[in-house]
Order: sequence, then C-alpha cells, then structure tokens
Amino acid sequence: MSGAAGLQRGRLHVATLVRVRFLPVVCEPAAFSSPESFALHLAEGRRMLEGALDRQELPDGYAVSLPNDDETMLSVARWSVDERRCCPFFTFTIVREPPPGPLWLRITGPEGAKQILEEAFPK
Repeated sequence: MSGAAGLQRGRLHVATLVRVRFLPVVCEPAAFSSPESFALHLAEGRRMLEGALDRQELPDGYAVSLPNDDETMLSVARWSVDERRCCPFFTFTIVREPPPGPLWLRITGPEGAKQILEEAFPK
C-alpha cells in the first residue's frame, strides 16, 4: 500500500488489531450494587422479551424484533449496557430499520451463551 492511511486505488483500507479475550460464560449478579438492582435488571429484561414481536434463533444466540419507537430503542440500549456488567461474554447488535420496520436486538456469544438466553425467554 502506498499513500496516507493506506489509500489504494481510491479505496481506504483500515487495519484493525483485535485482541481476543476469552470470557467465562457465567452470569455475575454481584456486578450489580445490590440484589435488588440485579432483580430490577432481570425484570426489565423479561419485560423487554415479553414485548418482542418476533424471535429468531441464530447459530450462536437469538434475535428479537421489538417495536421501533424511540422509547424502546433507549430502553434496549440501557438494558444492554447493564447486561454487559453481569454477562460480558454476550455480543449485542441493535439494528433499527427504517419505518415501518422493527428494531432488532441480536444477542450472541460463545458456546454456552445461547443456553443462558433460552432460560431467559418467557415460556
């Protein structure tokens, strides 16, 4: 490659160094300040999943579609920040389709993570 920032034939190539860290697939409730705050987080997750319009199984997790409104978007984002505290092994992807499409939350992870998600879904 020649030129600044790897510019080659009109295309910008960006190299990213990724450091992979293997995390145990274990939920850590102690990441929350109290058992009550963890219980509130679990209740918010259940409420969100109960409001799902659709659920799709993925090879390494699940995707749920949710109402595509600003309040739901912010709730999903806040919930994923908190979920990362106790379950840092999950990967969260939020996709907001143009109206009238849904808001998609994909939760994926390493082997064993999908089983944790299955336990969380409403029966």
